[in-house]
Amino acid sequence: MNKRVVFHLAMLAAFAITGCGKVQPVKGRVVYTDGSPATELAGHYIMFQSGEHKVGATGVIRADGTFTVGTHTDTDGAMLGKQRVAISPPAREITKPVPKKVILDRYASFETSNLEIDITSGTNTPTITVEKLE
Repeated sequence: MNKRVVFHLAMLAAFAITGCGKVQPVKGRVVYTDGSPATELAGHYIMFQSGEHKVGATGVIRADGTFTVGTHTDTDGAMLGKQRVAISPPAREITKPVPKKVILDRYASFETSNLEIDITSGTNTPTITVEKLE
């Protein structure tokens, strides 16, 4: 077998193992229970976890409350199927004061956030609703 055929077979195997063909674009937004954009969550991480595929996707919430997630790249999307969702604050800079908490700690864990979405074929535009701390 020549090197070119071996290379193409290896690439096909890598795509099959990682499930690259099942990643779908995700461009969502985070809102509070009153429907307003979660602008105070700018810089927080949003993480998806697929129980079926054992693969996650991550993104960063922007100043307007929107986000894009990626599995293999920053913006390629998430795997098809049910995804648990968690939202975690950015890493604290030692030279800066501890930032004020905006949402409950339970949102930082897949096990306690109670957030779940279903990724389908095509571009997904989920709205994730969280409770704002008063």
